[in-house]
Amino acid sequence: MPSQNGSKRVFENTIEENLQGNYFAGSQNKEWLNSSEAADFLGISVGSLRNKVSNGTIEVSGKIGRLNRFRVSDLEELLLRKSK
Repeated sequence: MPSQNGSKRVFENTIEENLQGNYFAGSQNKEWLNSSEAADFLGISVGSLRNKVSNGTIEVSGKIGRLNRFRVSDLEELLLRKSK
């Protein structure tokens, strides 16, 4: 199981890469991400994302039917808060 410090490093590295625009390089900018894309954006597994949604660490920005959607701006804010 990764330590809290290891998770913090992942978030710190991820925020630097994603906020520099590397996540969307070569693809169309997206405002909304599905769970798989959001997990990739955050540098965590889909299972970890589900756990964080269940325990309230990460909020779902919207739903389409039963499918969760995450606003990129909300995930960026989360990464900024985690890096401080």
